[in-house]
Amino acid sequence: MGIEPPGDHQLGDALQTAAVEEGHRRMWLFTDEDNTAAKALYESEGGQPSLHDDAGYWWQLEQWQRP
Repeated sequence: MGIEPPGDHQLGDALQTAAVEEGHRRMWLFTDEDNTAAKALYESEGGQPSLHDDAGYWWQLEQWQRP
């Protein structure tokens, strides 16, 4: 899924909430490698950078608290 315009923080919260409610334990997403704003946001929200590339982030949802 792509999001235009970028910067919809509420959508990210909604996706995490839905994943938790469906019983998922992890969430994974990608951004463009040069999207420094998205990377900073994901890291500030607890996203862990991928060890395999410069564009992926993942969350352990057991540790995530709903806003």
